[in-house]
Amino acid sequence: MPAIPGFNYVWAGAVLTAVLFQGCANLPFPPVSQPSPAPSKESLPSAQAPDEPPRTSPLMVPRPQQPEYLPQTQSEASPKPSPSASPAAESHSSNNPVVVSLLKSASQYEAKGDLGRSAASIERGLRIAPKDAHLWLRLAHIRLQQDRPKQAELLSKKSIRFAGGNSGLLADNWLIIAEARGRQGNLSGVVEAKEKAARHR
Repeated sequence: MPAIPGFNYVWAGAVLTAVLFQGCANLPFPPVSQPSPAPSKESLPSAQAPDEPPRTSPLMVPRPQQPEYLPQTQSEASPKPSPSASPAAESHSSNNPVVVSLLKSASQYEAKGDLGRSAASIERGLRIAPKDAHLWLRLAHIRLQQDRPKQAELLSKKSIRFAGGNSGLLADNWLIIAEARGRQGNLSGVVEAKEKAARHR
């Protein structure tokens, strides 16, 4: 670049330097950001919502107690119902062992529901001891179970004939007669039979 005569380069450089310095001083500089303080432990948000119930570990959850099984002892078990015994079945006092054996067989058949064989055993006993009041009473009881009330009444009357003064046999026979008369529609006969049974109790 050719030099300009009479131009003072030193003075011009000084002026230019002052102008540049003044302009830089007036330029805006961004504020220096201050580092934010680290949050304290108390200000940290909880990971658990305030309304939620406290969470527990699966290992801390108590298991419900299961009821222990206690086996039922034999004494606590409900007893099996025994078959109803026939009237005067336990009070038979025959001295004939064959009659006693036939009466026992009749009881076993009756307990099984085989009334036909039970009646046949009693009839065999009556052929041996035709005046045995117990056998006539047992046969009347079987006929009543077979829904043969008229025959049951006749057999009980025959048992009464041989009962003598045995009050237990007399009362049982009159109760069978009362039941037999009721099945035949004889209501007045039922009342009479029950009154006679009560007299022997």
